[in-house]
Amino acid sequence: MRSILEELFYGNVCPNTVCRSADKETKELMGYVADHHDTLLKELTDKQKEILEKFDDCYNELTDINEREIFVYAFRLGARIAIEVLSHDRRRTSIHCSRGWSYSHRRCRSNTRNLWRLCYRSRG
Repeated sequence: MRSILEELFYGNVCPNTVCRSADKETKELMGYVADHHDTLLKELTDKQKEILEKFDDCYNELTDINEREIFVYAFRLGARIAIEVLSHDRRRTSIHCSRGWSYSHRRCRSNTRNLWRLCYRSRG
C-alpha cells in the first residue's frame, strides 16, 4: 500500500474530481437543478440561451475558484492543527517529581492525590 504522499505524486489524489456527496438529499437537489435548467432552455430564445450559457460558464468558474480557495484554506488549517499537535511543548503540560517521574496534566486532573502519593513514595 502506497503512502498518501506517493498517491499524491502519482496523481491518484484529486479531491476536486471526487463526488462531493452521494447522499439522497444532494442527488435529489441536483436532479431538480437539471430539470429546471432543461425546462428553462426550452422556453428561451437563441439569444437568451447564449446569455444563459455565458452565465453558466461564469458561475462554474466562480464555483471552481471558491472550491479551490476553500480547499487551500482547509488544507492549511489541517496542517496547522497537525503542527500544533506534534510540536506541543510538553514541559508546560507535565508534572515532574523529584526522581524524574512525569505525568501529563490530563491524567493528573482526575487522579492528583494518587500522583502525589506516587511521587512521594518514589523519593524514599
